[in-house]
Amino acid sequence: MDKFREQTPVKRDKTTSPELPRRKSSRPSITELRLFLHTWGQSFSSTTSARDVGLLEIEEKVTDVLMGETHLFLLTRGGQVLGFGDNSFGQISGSARRWTAPLPVEFLGQNKIAKVFCGADFTFCVGSKNEVWSWGQNLRGQLGHGHCETVATPTLVRNLRAEDDSHGRAASARTLIEDKLGSGEAVVAIACGSCHALALTSKNRVFACGQGENYALATRTTVNLTTFKEAGLVKDLIDAQSHPVIDKIVCGVSHSGFILNKKAYVWGAFASGGILAKKPTIISSNIEFEDIVLGDLSSTFLSTKKEVVVLGEFAFGSNHPSKQNLSTPHIAPERLNLPCKIGGIFGGLNHVLMVSLDGDKVFGIGSNHAGQINPFSTESYFAQPEELSWLQGVGGLKFYARGHSTFCLAREQLQSRELQLALRLHEADRLKAKYIDVRNRIERIARKNEALTTENERLRAIASKTSERGASSQGSQNSQEEISSDQVNINNSLISSHRQVQIRAQRRKNDQADFRNRFQRDRNHGKHRRRKFRQDLPRKVARDRRRRQDAQGRAHEGGKHQRFSL
Repeated sequence: MDKFREQTPVKRDKTTSPELPRRKSSRPSITELRLFLHTWGQSFSSTTSARDVGLLEIEEKVTDVLMGETHLFLLTRGGQVLGFGDNSFGQISGSARRWTAPLPVEFLGQNKIAKVFCGADFTFCVGSKNEVWSWGQNLRGQLGHGHCETVATPTLVRNLRAEDDSHGRAASARTLIEDKLGSGEAVVAIACGSCHALALTSKNRVFACGQGENYALATRTTVNLTTFKEAGLVKDLIDAQSHPVIDKIVCGVSHSGFILNKKAYVWGAFASGGILAKKPTIISSNIEFEDIVLGDLSSTFLSTKKEVVVLGEFAFGSNHPSKQNLSTPHIAPERLNLPCKIGGIFGGLNHVLMVSLDGDKVFGIGSNHAGQINPFSTESYFAQPEELSWLQGVGGLKFYARGHSTFCLAREQLQSRELQLALRLHEADRLKAKYIDVRNRIERIARKNEALTTENERLRAIASKTSERGASSQGSQNSQEEISSDQVNINNSLISSHRQVQIRAQRRKNDQADFRNRFQRDRNHGKHRRRKFRQDLPRKVARDRRRRQDAQGRAHEGGKHQRFSL
């Protein structure tokens, strides 16, 4: 199952030995099957979120999803690019404020697109001739155009200008910042955060642009850059390696990271409370990593042993800033307790999905306020890994996560028996919560009744004492009037208290009867649905078997007619 993130491509030397040819599998790959694109969490087609699984209707088969925080691009098998989501800053294309459905996008006219990279509200793409284009929000100059104004249309990054080769002809646009790229060097990947971007070249050099206030650019300064500049601190680290190979480079909201020779490094503000790394800092010298996901003040890593390690001030997770101390510069990662090996991690701003190595189980951790982990749960966050049972056994899943949204490519539509079971479990949880609430209300009413009974007894005692005082002072007219007035007040109080007790008792009986009726109705409805499902299942199985037999018979008869006609 093709569910793992692809590593950042790195241009290898020509002397590298070619890979051995892989053995062909009889099982069709995910790219050969029709795929369904599902989404849950924050909606890209509106500003609201619905706790449900949506399905995007696309005529052509989707092969990849390139996500920003509020917009995305879909790549189809026919090479078409579809845009979808928010377009307030022109980060998709055109003048529409929001693309409510996936539509074809024409980026660069006649120029062909090789790769697309999405930031929070901006977009980068690399052309087939290694030219780099960017557009969208440019709040901190992260687009690399030398200014901080919004760019509504795809614009060539001018400081990625072409250099002349030895024959005087213009080479492809692969020179970054004052012609600092060498001959044959090109940009192979761009990592986009919220307000900064990192560019990786084919010779393992990293260039940065955008917000530098949190040391996320690794340029020995906190100045914002509106044009790309080589990350000097990263260069020092790479130069110290004998054979440096960068497998992955990523950006979070206010920090950055990469995997260099199987070791993970981060720099920038990766936790609240002023906790930051001013230079690339190794996560662990004893653990080798193969993947990294950065969010908002959180970092998640996948080791080569298929274990998940977390770091930073997880607003949703099990780490706390008090566990992190970079004053020495030492980072203490924490390993998540999972019941199986993990084959892939996919994360947004405050949530992470983890897929088991065999692809049968999916776990989520983090914020669920928009339903981006489990749309059928009322929990707002999961502090510990939560298994998503409604996705168990579906198969053929490929996840994408960014911002507060999750997308999934699946071989089958997620409206199966597992989903219906999840819905029924969710309804059962809702009824249980409602039952507990009614029971608590009944207990509160009972306590109030006890208090009223105590008050009635106190009033009766006062009335008794008043009667005795009135009998001993019959000779005084004023005393008699006072006694009569007190007696009237006491009687009124008794009548009012008794009436309140009766009203509350009747209300409690009505609530109990209403709850019993609704509970019995929901229970009978569930029994009817389960009975109908059990009755219909054999007929459906027999009908499908007959259809297959008829189809096989027709195919056999057609083959015989064709053979006789010859």
